[in-house]
Amino acid sequence: MKRGLGSNKNHMPNRSAYYISEMFAEMMTKGMRYQDIPKAITIIITGYVQFPQSNSYRHHFLWYEKDQHFLLTDRMEIIYLDLERVKQQFRSGTLPICNDASLKWLLFLLAKDHPTIANEVEKMAIENPSLQEVFKALDRITSDPGARADYLEWKKRQFDEADALLGAREEGMKEGIKQGFEQRAVETARIALKKGYDLQTVSELSGLSPEHVQQIKAKLSATNYQEKPPS
Repeated sequence: MKRGLGSNKNHMPNRSAYYISEMFAEMMTKGMRYQDIPKAITIIITGYVQFPQSNSYRHHFLWYEKDQHFLLTDRMEIIYLDLERVKQQFRSGTLPICNDASLKWLLFLLAKDHPTIANEVEKMAIENPSLQEVFKALDRITSDPGARADYLEWKKRQFDEADALLGAREEGMKEGIKQGFEQRAVETARIALKKGYDLQTVSELSGLSPEHVQQIKAKLSATNYQEKPPS
C-alpha cells in the first residue's frame, strides 16, 4: 500500500496510475507466479478538489469493463480522499459523520487548524482506541523536548529521502532520454552505412562524430565478414 498527500494537482490521475504501476514493479520478484501478485492500493489525499463533477470526499477506482461493468482484477485500487470537500461539508453541516474510518482520519488531519473540527475529533476519540493512541503520542511529542527533537529529525530525514529519490528519478529520466537519442542515432548510422552513404554524410544525418561513425562501420564490416559463408 502506498499513501500520498497531494498538493500539486497537475496531472494527478496520470501520476497516481504511474505510482501504482511502480508499486507492481517493486513487488514483483523473479519466479513469482501471476496469481501470487499482492494487491496494490494507492491512497491519494488531496488538499484541493480533484473531481469537481462530484460532491463526495472519497473516490474509489477499480478496473471495470467499460460496457458490462464487471471487474477485470481486484489486484489494483486507487483511492482519492479530498480534504477540501471534507472542510466544505463540515462547515455547511452536510458532512455525513458515519463509521467510515477514512473520514475520521481526514478530520484528524484537519483538526490542528480548525477548532470546531478538533472538538468533533476529540468526541470520536472517546470511542476510537486508535485515535486515543495518536492523541497520546502527540501529547508526548509536544510535552517532551527530546521526543519532539527526535520527531523533527525523523521528519527531516523523510523530506531528505524524498528529495533524494526525486532527484535520482529526474536524473534517471534524463539519462534514459539521452541513451534513447544515442541509440536512435546509432541505428540511423547503421542504416545509412548499409545503403552506401559516405562517412561525412552519415555523420551529418545521425549527428554522430565521424570517428563514432567509423567505429560503427568497422563493427558492421566485422559482422558481415563473420556472416559471409566460406567460398
